[in-house]
Amino acid sequence: MTGILSMVFVIVLAACSSSGAVRFAPTPVPPDSSPLRYEHPSGAFTVELPRAWGLYERNAVTLAAASFSPPDEDLPALRIAAVRLPQPPADGTAITALMNDYQQRVRTDVGRYSEQSREAMGDGSWRMTGLRQQAGSTVQQVNTFMQFTDATVGVIEVVLTDDPALNDALQRIINTVQFSDQSQLESAQVNTLAFANSGTLEALNVHSWEAPNGAFYITGEVANYTNQTLTNIPVKVVLYTVDGRAITEAVDTVMGHGIVPGGFAPFSLRFGDGQPPLTMRYDMAFGDADWQPEPDALLYSEDVLSWTDEAEFTEEGLLIISGELTNTSGGTYVYSPRLAVTVFDDRQRIIAAGFHDVDETEVEPGEVVPFEMLIPEIGGTPDRYILNVQGLP
Repeated sequence: MTGILSMVFVIVLAACSSSGAVRFAPTPVPPDSSPLRYEHPSGAFTVELPRAWGLYERNAVTLAAASFSPPDEDLPALRIAAVRLPQPPADGTAITALMNDYQQRVRTDVGRYSEQSREAMGDGSWRMTGLRQQAGSTVQQVNTFMQFTDATVGVIEVVLTDDPALNDALQRIINTVQFSDQSQLESAQVNTLAFANSGTLEALNVHSWEAPNGAFYITGEVANYTNQTLTNIPVKVVLYTVDGRAITEAVDTVMGHGIVPGGFAPFSLRFGDGQPPLTMRYDMAFGDADWQPEPDALLYSEDVLSWTDEAEFTEEGLLIISGELTNTSGGTYVYSPRLAVTVFDDRQRIIAAGFHDVDETEVEPGEVVPFEMLIPEIGGTPDRYILNVQGLP
């Protein structure tokens, strides 16, 4: 020990005898990865996970939910939710019926998810493995656990990755989850779990197709799972080769003036030169470095406006949607009314989308305004369409 102390002493003296001031460089403190016990404000569940993980929390009267994401990741890898039923399931048959209802009707990703297997676990919970279709024809592996604690139904959803270390961490985390029936939740039905989400923007019903003129389209809709109205949302798609080289990209804005919490809006990205021959996949992103949500954004729609509409095809196969827009308010002026149309085929794929600004830029209370818009290119046989109208204050 003496030799070590002497060496340090000599170095300090040499530094002090120099002409410059001595500066001590602090040693960077590594991120604290020790477990943190998280308890949902309702008391419905607890979990232990690294304290550096991100959290999105929902605390409603009838729903407890939280999503967790690893450091530097935007999308959650773990979601936990709970509701309390009016009474506990009577028997195993009732539990099976609840699980079937959740998997087939209630899940937030119904239409993109397919169950692959189901297994009873040793702790009384059930594990269901499944596949979730993502944008760009990619597939996520999802493990869903359902736990019945008296009248409380708890759901844990884990997205598996190609990172073995992250998967091991997720396994350790979910083994610490505990649900409680002694929470502040008011009783509700199991379909309340449909409102448990990650608080992010998510692409739904995405479809890629080629128009007769050779243009390549990627169409879909965006779901707003945040707590605020989002406006002028940029959407970007980059096409890649099999070896990960970016070929080309397209950038546009989600249609309509914005998306209210829990709402949807279509997008349509067009590659006029067609799909490059080496394209193997694409990546999609919403927002960019320069985009910020507009604080306190206000949109008018069904609360102030009503509309009638009908659709017909021209001889050239173009879709025309026409109708009338009415300001039903008692004294609210609506400005810049905008139509947004989403066209689906019988497989719920979005095969076209478009928007149109109504000619009248100001709609007075009680005023009726006609409109007509054209959808020139459609990537399939239409089965139905959705028309949404929004205006600004």
